[in-house]
Amino acid sequence: SSKTDNATLVLATKERLRGLLTTVSEELNDVPLFYTLPDICHVLGCPSPPMQQFQAALQNAGYRVSGYHKDPHAVKTDAPNSVIWDIMRVWCQANKPVGLSKKKRKRMEKRQQKKLQNNTDNKNTETSETEPQQEAGE
Repeated sequence: SSKTDNATLVLATKERLRGLLTTVSEELNDVPLFYTLPDICHVLGCPSPPMQQFQAALQNAGYRVSGYHKDPHAVKTDAPNSVIWDIMRVWCQANKPVGLSKKKRKRMEKRQQKKLQNNTDNKNTETSETEPQQEAGE
């Protein structure tokens, strides 16, 4: 029984390692930073979009995109911050938070509008406090 358990563990470890190596091999090597979707959505107060849908939006806009091997909720892309915000603006408008009181929903919508408007106003600025933060990859 112990021998079978060890064989199963080795097989599971090999599969996990194969998955990790596949993810690393598909990752954009020339893009050092990444975005974490839950963090962006937390700032905007909206639910997180499905990763495949977010990546498809970036690809349809003509940008390269990949996952990040250390975080399944992170994305690496050569798209500028303004494109990320534009995609998230559309997502937030179509996917308002559910289960909130009208007062809280209005407050969150106002906060989203303010953050997105600030980003639009600062689109040509190299850095902005309202832009989603890119995190350095390792």
